[in-house]
Formats: sequence, structure tokens, C-alpha cells
Amino acid sequence: MSQILSIVNYKDGTGKTTSAVNLAVSFALLEKRTLLVDCDPVGDAGKLLRVDTERQLTLFDLMVKKNTGNDCNVKTNFDMLDFIASDLNLLSIKKQLSLKPFKERILRASVIDLKKDYDYIILDIPSLFGFITYSVYVASDWLFLPVDLRSQYPDEVLFNQVKIISDIKKKFNLSLKIGGVFFTRCDSKQIKTFSAKNELNAMPFNLFLTQIPESNPDFLNSPVALKDLKSKEAVAYLKLASELILFFNK
Repeated sequence: MSQILSIVNYKDGTGKTTSAVNLAVSFALLEKRTLLVDCDPVGDAGKLLRVDTERQLTLFDLMVKKNTGNDCNVKTNFDMLDFIASDLNLLSIKKQLSLKPFKERILRASVIDLKKDYDYIILDIPSLFGFITYSVYVASDWLFLPVDLRSQYPDEVLFNQVKIISDIKKKFNLSLKIGGVFFTRCDSKQIKTFSAKNELNAMPFNLFLTQIPESNPDFLNSPVALKDLKSKEAVAYLKLASELILFFNK
């Protein structure tokens, strides 16, 4: 069954876009039909994916102008990966949709018809918490939380995020589920120490085993698989994608 998923954390700098892009690439490399949708007006996912989005229809066109997903799809460097770009028009989308009923559900309505064409649809979420961010939560079947153990108070950030998700779930989307937590920019010792200090293991979602290491600075401007498929970063994302596939197949 096709899944719509997002990498979420209300704290900036936790690697949401980097994780979304590299997971999308990894799914494609594992021969899963994948669509990455950039929901951030800044458009960092397209830049990282190295996709030429000039003169392309965007998510704004899909949500406001009722273009189809096939109209907006952009081909990427990976055979199994398609992309829908973002642009600055998204900054005005709440105003554009102000008279529409259930406007927070329009993103879900826009992408749900595409589920028949893909195994996985990944929504890249904006850093700022606003209308589009709410829309991404509502549109998703599953949410996955990256935890950067180098940040201050990572356990507090995690538990606050879970509360936000719970509130949105009650308000908008009863089927929304937290798929689990994965750790970024860390090692096994840090994870063991972190887990021992809080109630993470008692929480009702999955802890993924794969740890995403600190990235080589040379890998920050493109998917790591394009730079070096045998690098520790590329291998880690492939392992995490494999874990997610097994998780969904349970």
C-alpha cells in the first residue's frame, strides 16, 4: 500500500530536508516508485536534489490552480524518483485559499490521487510553523522524527514535538500516526546515553536502529548517493530506507 510520509521536527536545523531528500533517493535506488514534494517556499529540497525547476508548475499550481500531479511532476537524476517543486507563491497560499472550506485538507486532497502511481510520497516540511506546516501534518499518513543529539535538550524537543502531533491529530486527522524516531549526527554511545536518561524506550513508536552520521561538508549540496554511493552517509540512508520499507510491510 502506498504511503504518504513526512520528516518532522518543530526545531530548525535537525536535518529534515536533508533526510527527506536522501531518503527519497534511497527509496528510488531500492526500486521503489517515489515522489518527493517540496512544501517549503524556500525550495531547498529542489536545490539539494539538483533539479531544474525553472518554468515548471509547482505545488502552488497543484493546490490553487487545480493542475494535476502529472502536470507538476519533474523528472530527476534517479529513474524511480519524481519531484514536485515549490516556489515563493506558497507564502501567500493561506490567503489564496482563505474562502475554501477545510483548507488545511487541500494538500492531502492534492496528493492523495497520486498514491496509485507511487510506493512512497515524501512531503518536505517548512521550517517555520504555519499554514503549510499544518497542511503537511494533515496530508501525511506517517510522521518520522529526526533527533539531533548535538542539539540542546533533545529529549525536551522530542516530547514537545509528540505533543504538537497529538494536538494536530485530534484537530484535523484522526488517522495520522507517528512512525518512529531516527537519530542524526550521532554515534551509538550518544544514543545509549540519551536513551538511558529519558523515557524514550517507553514511548509507543519505533526506534530505528540506523544512525545517520555527521555528513562530510562536501555532501551538503547534493544527495549523498550522487557524490559517493559507498560513503558512510549513503549507506546509512539506504539502511534507514530499508528499515522503513520493512516497517511498512509489517
